[in-house]
Amino acid sequence: MEELVFSTSRQEVPVTIDDKKYFLRELTSEAKDKYLTSMSGKMAFNKEGEVNNITDYSDLHANLVSLTLYDENDELVSLDTIHKYPARMTTALYEKAQEISGLGKEAKEKAKKD
Repeated sequence: MEELVFSTSRQEVPVTIDDKKYFLRELTSEAKDKYLTSMSGKMAFNKEGEVNNITDYSDLHANLVSLTLYDENDELVSLDTIHKYPARMTTALYEKAQEISGLGKEAKEKAKKD
């Protein structure tokens, strides 16, 4: 059996918004559980724990982004601020946050390949 090897440092992706530096940081286990719990009433899951259906899209993108997007002072960007971002921006941030935090289809496909 292959040994599992980990580092406790979280993945980070640099982000520039209006010429200011930010970064997306991988969720901690606690933050991932918090996010999934907040979304549990909005998603229907199958027996494998995969999302079958989304029943409520409110804050779907913004909640995850608000748990992963940090400013230059290493502070999380507020949900209120994220609500003001253009949809194309929050969608792109959400997709990258899913990827680096092991959420979503892309992460599952990558894990299967690894």
